[in-house]
Amino acid sequence: LTFAANSSTVAFTGNGARRLLCGSSRTFNTVTAAGGTNASILIQCSTSTITTLTPAAQNRLLFSSGGTVTVTTFTVISASISTPVLITSDGPTNGVATVSSANNFTCDYCGVAGMTFSGGGIFAATNSYNFGQNTGITITNPSIGGGGGRIIGG
Repeated sequence: LTFAANSSTVAFTGNGARRLLCGSSRTFNTVTAAGGTNASILIQCSTSTITTLTPAAQNRLLFSSGGTVTVTTFTVISASISTPVLITSDGPTNGVATVSSANNFTCDYCGVAGMTFSGGGIFAATNSYNFGQNTGITITNPSIGGGGGRIIGG
């Protein structure tokens, strides 16, 4: 097997399973994850580079705590209030993971936990949830359905 890092495409498909992308100090060109209920991608790379990272709706994207993944283009597709994308470290209570990019990253309908964003880009998550231990990103709650609850008829 020959792996050509600069022209590689790693595509994760299917529902309900955890996929693992690993390799310390590795370079991946394109990493995509098709939409799938409860599909998790664990990027277990302590210091790796991904040119294009594209998770889809309902994906859980977990980065190794203590590691740094440099991403050139980070795009979340087809997320909505009912199909959010979770971006978190694999151990948000035990440490944070870092995503570094010189380019801007905007996500609608994401949940973010245990993450540090760095590298000069502007990182923003709108209509999203801040689950704590995040730095370097601006997270704005959803305008509907995310600002708390109320009891009707008490």
